[in-house]
Amino acid sequence: MKSIREPVISIVEVAEEGGGWVYTDLNFAPPEPRSEPDGTPWRQVAPLPSAASGLAVTRGRGAGRQLCYEDVTGSVTALSDSAAAVDRPDTRVFTADVDAPVAAGGSTLAMTAGRGPHISYLDRGHRPVTLAESDDGGWKCLPPAQGPPASAVGRLAATRAGRTRHLYYLDGEGHLIEASWVNTGGELWSVTDLTSTLDAPPPGAVSPLAALGSGSDTRRVYYLDEERSLIELTYVIRPPGRKDPEVRAGWEVVNLSARAGAPAATAAGPLAAALVDGSRPHVYYRDDGGRLIEMAWRGTGWQPGSPTESADHGTGAPLVTATGALAVTLSDHAESCHLFYLDPKRHLIHLHRVGGEWLSADLSTDADLPAVARRTPLAAIPAGGPRVYYLSEEDPWK
Repeated sequence: MKSIREPVISIVEVAEEGGGWVYTDLNFAPPEPRSEPDGTPWRQVAPLPSAASGLAVTRGRGAGRQLCYEDVTGSVTALSDSAAAVDRPDTRVFTADVDAPVAAGGSTLAMTAGRGPHISYLDRGHRPVTLAESDDGGWKCLPPAQGPPASAVGRLAATRAGRTRHLYYLDGEGHLIEASWVNTGGELWSVTDLTSTLDAPPPGAVSPLAALGSGSDTRRVYYLDEERSLIELTYVIRPPGRKDPEVRAGWEVVNLSARAGAPAATAAGPLAAALVDGSRPHVYYRDDGGRLIEMAWRGTGWQPGSPTESADHGTGAPLVTATGALAVTLSDHAESCHLFYLDPKRHLIHLHRVGGEWLSADLSTDADLPAVARRTPLAAIPAGGPRVYYLSEEDPWK
């Protein structure tokens, strides 16, 4: 039974529309202004999220979006803005619909787009679970990957390269595991312990993860090592040349912090990455001073910088809260990044590069947003302008 003093958690979508920012509560609908009397309570229209829920969003089939979260029963739930959803998103509860395992409390959610989205999370035994949309629009739970269970921290990252989906997590020994789903008819998982195979620096025990995919099978994985340096693992396929006619493929390991002289990251802080113009990775994290650090590939090398420090023509943007989340999404044409994070006042901050300059906005103030929950993830996507999602909490006792 819900405690009388327990706050109400819901998901808020914030979208840039018509030159301004507007928000929508996805779990509650307000009363119709002319058909219902004053004081009518808001109507619940979707299952409520758990206070420890993760959030993930990607494109569904066509131009629609799929937003996933963990509801209060532990069921993984998806909201879709398909053409059939006129006023409110379609809702699908996967535990009931496809007999999917319930999620571990606090599990990260990871999604990849493609012909049909894939949703990954950890069950209560800390084993990865992946749900896939079929060509007919139905969903199924994929056979489990035969890899080790994940650590109790529950961090996940996922990406797609060509026809292969790649899932990354830390196991109980602190090793970085790659589970790859190859959909070539046999539909098989391939599991690799990257830490052991590559002799890569071990991840920190609470390291966040981020992953990017491109081309036929190029993928990049980012994490923090035990010294809180940013590590990049890149799998590349090099085409044949005149002097080397063979195709070469393999992993490269780079300590980006050491190579670029960048500051150490906060150990359990946020980490996000995006491919600008489809080929230039940009990675973002928080340093110990609360600054947002950008590591950007400029074609010949990595360049560190601080968007929070240089924003607004040098005036600077608010610092990043130590326990806050971070989300990055590309503009609709993938030529620049939109960043969203929480400041120490738990305000939602937006950073966007315009003409070479970072500009900031306090969306909580500018759009009069509902209060941000004490523990919220962030998820973002471009859709005719950036959209960001967070958990809100309404506490009538405060």
